Amino acid sequence: MMHKIDAELRHEYARQREQNEREREQRYQQAIARDPSIKALQDGLQTRLFSDSRALLNPASDSQKMMDTLRQDVARVHREIAQKLNAIGMNADDLTVKHRCEACKDTGYVGELGERMCDCYRVRRLNMMREQAGLSCGDGQRFETFDVDVFSDAKQRDEALFAKSLCQNYVDQIQTGSKLNLVLMGESGLGKTFLLNCVADRAIAQGIPAMPISAFHMLSAMREYHFGQNGGDSLLNQLIECELLLIDDLGTEPMLRNITVEYLFMLLNERINHRRHTVVATNLSPNELMERYNERVVSRLMDRTAGELIRLSGKDLRFRT
Repeated sequence: MMHKIDAELRHEYARQREQNEREREQRYQQAIARDPSIKALQDGLQTRLFSDSRALLNPASDSQKMMDTLRQDVARVHREIAQKLNAIGMNADDLTVKHRCEACKDTGYVGELGERMCDCYRVRRLNMMREQAGLSCGDGQRFETFDVDVFSDAKQRDEALFAKSLCQNYVDQIQTGSKLNLVLMGESGLGKTFLLNCVADRAIAQGIPAMPISAFHMLSAMREYHFGQNGGDSLLNQLIECELLLIDDLGTEPMLRNITVEYLFMLLNERINHRRHTVVATNLSPNELMERYNERVVSRLMDRTAGELIRLSGKDLRFRT
């Protein structure tokens, strides 16, 4: 996913630079249409710079004196051009390239060697990661918007705060890889999906590619792959290879023979073997998971040595009064 985003951004920034140059050229053409002498001054300056640069290569030349004279003449021509531009209602900046971001000149990178992402690039990159993950900056599902006041019961409130803390610790330690899996377990309406999206949002903010998906759409990808349908291979590979996979509503997907259990085990097993992180939200209890799938799937999902289990209980928040 990140390679695709970075490729799209490189094209986007290249198009922006091309647009900047087109706009500069349009302003230049407008200027010389109003006062042709501006072009004569510009052309004369370019000719002078070219000839003097060649002369400076001659060892016999007085390079310091030539450079001083050249600087003075260039400054004089620029003043003349600025005066002419002012006379036609324009200014000297109109003949230069204007960038969307002056810090990186619309390259996306800053530093002497262009080794660091510019802030504009980083923000755009994170927003694209959120868009691809199906997250919106305005949907409010972030740790920063966690509202403890929605819990009227003190026990449920403390439990939710503890769950939030565990989720934050999990995502903050993804880079170290200490815990691979995180399972959010509890009945409907307890905030599991909210916490799952909080984990995804925080991971993306840290530059970690995250891929939230419902169990139903996950099964669709498995089914398409199983029957050799277009797109299934690509999406299933993404589920296996993405750095952080978040599966919502596990246990609500249809049970398809030779697909649901087999491919879910393969997915979880491959991700653990390659030390990739997986978050799962489910309404099912451990016993219900065992009945629905099998011991091999549950062992991969709930292995305490490889992950964390968070149990939520209490009243359905969707029906609170």
